[in-house]
Amino acid sequence: MDLVYAVARTGGKQYKFETGRCVDVELLQAKSGDILELCDVLAIREKDGGLLVGSPVIPGARIIVRVVGDVAGEKLVFFRYKRRKRCRRRLGHRQKYSRIEVLEILRGVD
Repeated sequence: MDLVYAVARTGGKQYKFETGRCVDVELLQAKSGDILELCDVLAIREKDGGLLVGSPVIPGARIIVRVVGDVAGEKLVFFRYKRRKRCRRRLGHRQKYSRIEVLEILRGVD
């Protein structure tokens, strides 16, 4: 059976992974080119339309990914002020992400 996509948890968030696609996830402590396994697979959609759902994870299922590199997200700018008090503050933030490429989705349960 061919697997269409999988839903997995990494960095406290859930992402949809498809083979051959790149996904931006929360920053991982890995170098560019490293091969990693994501083991918290929550659901797998198969090509024949079947859906395999774990409770909470599917035992033995994993996703093999390669770290492409680190990227920076959109810049957010916040401006706080208090009227008539001459109090102004400009804040900014730019979140860093790891871009990973999905190499293979392994089902694990038969």
